[in-house]
Order: sequence, then C-alpha cells, then structure tokens
Amino acid sequence: MIAFGMGPALATPALDDCAGNVAIRYEPGFEAIEAEESADPYTGIEVCSQALAEDPTSAQVQTWLGSAYVDNGESQNALPLLEAGVAAGNPRAQQVLGDLLILGDAVTRDAARGTALLQAAADAGYAPAMLSLGYSYEFGDGVVADPAMAFQYYSGAAEQGMARALYLVGLAYEEGKGVAADDAKAFEAYQGAADKGLAAAQYILGQFVFEGRGTNVDFERAAELFGLAADQQNRDAFVARSYMQIEGIGLAADPEAAVFGFEDGVRRQSAVAAYDLALLSEDGRGVAQDRARARELYLSAARAGDMRAANNLALMYLNGSGGAADPAEAFAWLSKAAQAGNAAAMNNVGRLYELGLGVAANPVQARQWYEAAAQAGYALASDNLARLSG
Repeated sequence: MIAFGMGPALATPALDDCAGNVAIRYEPGFEAIEAEESADPYTGIEVCSQALAEDPTSAQVQTWLGSAYVDNGESQNALPLLEAGVAAGNPRAQQVLGDLLILGDAVTRDAARGTALLQAAADAGYAPAMLSLGYSYEFGDGVVADPAMAFQYYSGAAEQGMARALYLVGLAYEEGKGVAADDAKAFEAYQGAADKGLAAAQYILGQFVFEGRGTNVDFERAAELFGLAADQQNRDAFVARSYMQIEGIGLAADPEAAVFGFEDGVRRQSAVAAYDLALLSEDGRGVAQDRARARELYLSAARAGDMRAANNLALMYLNGSGGAADPAEAFAWLSKAAQAGNAAAMNNVGRLYELGLGVAANPVQARQWYEAAAQAGYALASDNLARLSG
C-alpha cells in the first residue's frame, strides 16, 4: 500500500486506491505523484465511494469523489460532495466547483461565485485554479477580459510545471497576448510543455524548429516532433509530417506514407491536408493525377477558410481544369481570397479585371489590385503594373 503521503495512521486500502486513481500532484501533500489529472475516474468513483463509506466526514475524500464524478461526466452527482470540500477550504474542491459555476455545468451559472472560488484556490497556490483563472481573464468569464492578468496566472501555473499552462505561456509569447512577443521565450515554454508529452506543444515546437523561430533550423528534429505529436493523433502533426515525407525534408522521402497522412487529415477535416492532397492530385505527385478530385479537395479546403486553396480552385475554374470552366465562379473565389489578404489572389483579381474575365473589364480596379498585391510582396504584380503603365 502506497498511502500517498497521508500518513500510515490514516491510510486504508480503499483510501489508498481512491488517492491512486484521483489525486493529482498539485494537491497539498501529493506533490510526489506524477498525475496532472485523474488517472481513472470511473474506477475512482468506485474506490472513493468505498473510502467515503469508511469515513463519511472526510473533506479530502468528498473532494476526490466529486472530482471523479465531474471527470466522468456526472457533474450533478458531484455538487454536494464539492460543496463539502469547499466548506473545508479544499483548493481542488474550490477549483472544480468554481469551473462548474462559471460554465453553468449541472448548476445555475454563477460566474461571480465561481471566480471567487478560483481566486481563493489560486491564492493558496493551487496551479489548476491559476490555469482556470487565466482562462477567465483571457475570455472575460466572470471578470473583465485582461490578457496581462491571464498571462500572469498562466505563468504561475507554468512555474509549477503544468503542461497546458506552459503551452499557453508559449502561445502568449508567440502572439504577444498580455506580454511582449518573444519567439525565444515562446520556444522555451513550448519546449517545457512538449517535454511533458503535450501533443499540441510538440506540434508547434516542430513548427518553430522547422522555421528557425526562437532556435536554429533543424529539419530532423522538426520531423521527430511532428512524429511524436502524430503518434498521439494530433491532426495537424499528421499533415506536417506528411509534407516533410513528400518533400524528403528531415527524413527519407516516402510518398506513399505522405499520401496516407494527407488522406487521414482529409478524413479528420483538415483544410491543410485537403490543400496538400489537392496539389498532389493536380500534379500527379505520389498519387495518380486526378484533377477532378483536386478541384473537389480545393473546394473543401477553400470552404474551410484556406485561401491558398481558394486561389488554386479559382484557377481551375478559370481554365476548365478538372471540370467545366466557370469564370464567374473563379472571380468569386479570387475576390474572397484577395479580400482575405492572399497576395496571389490579389494579383489574379487584377488580371481578371484587366481582361474582363468573369467580371466587366475595369482598368482602374485592375491597377488597384495589382498595387495591393505588389505592396504585399508579390513580384508578378509589379510586372503587371509596369505593363499597364506601358
């Protein structure tokens, strides 16, 4: 019997099993265990119910049982147990009930009380409460949205090693949310979360290593990180690793595996995977050339918001590739992509206005779109402007 820091006088087999299935490392007295969340809430309900039968007044066991119920999707059963834990000042009970009150899960929403409970637990140094309070300040749940305060609480939880908090600190540094943007510090935080096995962090860290952001470029390491995240079924990592496989970057080229990864991404509704597979299908790389399917994939990706796909789809409509030509539809998709800031689409909209394809010819509009594309760094647009200036 492990007894998880409770002291031998208090330990019983049921209590020990309850702690083993539900206790997490951020609870006072349980810092030696590794779990950041309940290991097995279903079993936890069974063994913690037995432990509570042995000691019906234990606020710790009531909190564990209530937490197990929440983790198992039975929040209604958790409420009286968590209230007992809150009355005893248990920080985990405060955090779990606080989250339920803010979300309105199985209880009338009470963001003010929920926030107060989270604050009490955070003030006691309880990392999961700091994380939850960070979310509250980021999204304005029960408090006025304040990115700087969100970053402060995420950082407090990250200092205790919470993988999710480390990831969010990295995201804040990457995007400059509540703190000055700093790729090197973002990389460091993502590294901490990735080392703890968080797939989302492994994927983004792979991007940083691939692009040399906050660190040196290392394609082999990027491929390794994408692989680690893909092994945890991270959709974006599947696609990123497949891209490296089709191009032979950082690992041996493997078109068959790459196509499998892109197909898997399409099944998971990844717009990026649909775009990449459309490129392969259009060109016949790693897969039989199928321009009709390429058009379908571009359409799927464009509808999901990938403006590169919208541009390529428009060109297929314009040229009648993979199906009937439709200049008006081409103009519609190019306009959408151009308005979203895609420089190639800006140039192509200018070309359609210049030639009167899918839209009435308009030299003024053509020039404006060429200028916008040129300002966005699209070299061909500068050539088109020079031609118009003739």
